[in-house]
Amino acid sequence: MTNKQEIQRENKSIKKMVAFRLILIAIFGGITALDGIISPILIGKLMDNISKKEFSTSFILLVVFLLCFVLVNTSFWIWRLLSLNIRKIINKWLRSQAVASYNNHPQLQSSKILNFINVTIKQFENQIIDSVIMLIYCIEQAVITLFFVIKINPILGLTYLILGFIPAVVPFVFKKWLSKSTDRWNKSYQRYSLHTTEYFNGFYTIKRFESLLIFKDKLNNLLNDSENKYYQMDADKEHSRFVSNLLYSLSTILSLGLGVYFVSIGQLTAGALMSLYLAADRVTSPIISSIQFTNQLLSSRPLIDSCQKIISTKEKPINNIEPQKFRDDTVLKIDDGSFGYDKAIIHNLSFSASSGEKILISGRSGIGKTTIVKTMLNELKLLGGTIKYSKELYAKPIYDNIGVLAQETTIFTGTLLFNLCLGQNYPTTSILQVLHEVGLTKFANENALNMSLGEGANALSGGEKRKLELARLLLRNKKLLLVDEALSGLDKESYGQVFNLILNFPGTVIDIEHNVQPAFAKKYDKVIELDQYAL
Repeated sequence: MTNKQEIQRENKSIKKMVAFRLILIAIFGGITALDGIISPILIGKLMDNISKKEFSTSFILLVVFLLCFVLVNTSFWIWRLLSLNIRKIINKWLRSQAVASYNNHPQLQSSKILNFINVTIKQFENQIIDSVIMLIYCIEQAVITLFFVIKINPILGLTYLILGFIPAVVPFVFKKWLSKSTDRWNKSYQRYSLHTTEYFNGFYTIKRFESLLIFKDKLNNLLNDSENKYYQMDADKEHSRFVSNLLYSLSTILSLGLGVYFVSIGQLTAGALMSLYLAADRVTSPIISSIQFTNQLLSSRPLIDSCQKIISTKEKPINNIEPQKFRDDTVLKIDDGSFGYDKAIIHNLSFSASSGEKILISGRSGIGKTTIVKTMLNELKLLGGTIKYSKELYAKPIYDNIGVLAQETTIFTGTLLFNLCLGQNYPTTSILQVLHEVGLTKFANENALNMSLGEGANALSGGEKRKLELARLLLRNKKLLLVDEALSGLDKESYGQVFNLILNFPGTVIDIEHNVQPAFAKKYDKVIELDQYAL
């Protein structure tokens, strides 16, 4: 089964689970909604019995209604558990979809994905999931209670219905207004969230350039704008609610006046009027509540759109690499390669690499060295020319035979053993052997392997982090090593150690560096200067 088919199967399963739980929610919500007629019937019957001094039947009536309330409360308990379960399923699915989307498209800004996971999904839960569930319940309560009201007095019941629907026109009047205010707040909050992330990530840079006050003012301005728009969004909802409540009050008074008229002409008892009035409130109140939940849903269009942008991003495979059966020991050949993102910054680069060959590609900062590495790994699109790997080296995924040694080594929370194996299984003897090979002998024991490196692995030097990355690669027997400025930022001793490890790597090496000392550069089999290929 392909990855796409697996995703489709999972999505279909999620839809079935949610649909089944929504059906159960409708069933148990309907039973819970009987509360809208149980209390009015009880109060009305008791009033009539008391007025007739039929006290014995009143106590029997109380027992019957007690059993009814037990049923309603049990149903409500199940209804709440089902609601929480739906929330859990959808939240889990949305978060997993966000991670999957980033896996397929790492070019997406990580700050947007994190904001989606930490903030947007919570808003989705409150504004959409909860609103849909409550809207179903409100509709059920209104319909069930309406039948009861009509049964007591059809004319009065229909009057309550007609007048109760007057407030329902409000959300359609406020629809565009609410949607625009929500969209304005959503965009404002995203700007604030993005700049806050940048502020914390670049704090020391900002501090060292003495720009803290400038950035603080900028964040405050963005915060004020976000909070003002958030207030305005909620205020717009309150305006809509205020108009609805006024119309609701008017409809209630008119209906009650009509009920008093029916009592005066003998078509209703006082108890029946009380039952009808209390029950009618259970018609109009759910209608008002449904208006509020409808407002929530109508104003959530930008939120739904932002969710769709994250979770519906379709994977577009990049096809840079061509397998080739070379006649000699060539493992890689690039012909007239053009490298860049939207626009080429390296043009017509051509070279080949033989098995075991050590090649240095040198170029100034910003010339596009990392871009070349990502393109050779099929992570960026080749803008021109061809990249061909030998059939022995070519694999899907490309990472099976090709490894990268970068300037910045990512250290994960956990032990040294986890950071070497990354959750995969390797014999302890192989792990200890590669630690010896890269010069991390002091860590080549079981106690050290179980040592927690801590956040950022501050206990390790820059050279030790590079050696740790090399140990990861040697453990996996990579055939081609792409080096992305791994010699930069090292002290003299670490520089020499890491350089020797690169040159002694048991495979082909393409080392892309900003600056390599001339004495070291002479030791490569081939040196390519990028300046001649850049504009």
